[in-house]
Amino acid sequence: MEIPTVENSLLVVVDLQQKLMPVMSDSELVTARAALMVRAAAELELDILVTEQYPKGLGSTVPEIATWLP
Repeated sequence: MEIPTVENSLLVVVDLQQKLMPVMSDSELVTARAALMVRAAAELELDILVTEQYPKGLGSTVPEIATWLP
């Protein structure tokens, strides 16, 4: 088993979009924790992959998270 390092790790943020978050359970907590993880990953220069499902209809990634993306 390989030890996680910056070189072999990746943070994946899945579909935390503007029109999806209001209907998600505990969306404020999810957003705050995801933003914390994204800020930490950016500080560590860890690769970050963000997905958006149908951004034309569901909006882009919420600003609280998008602000911290490299």
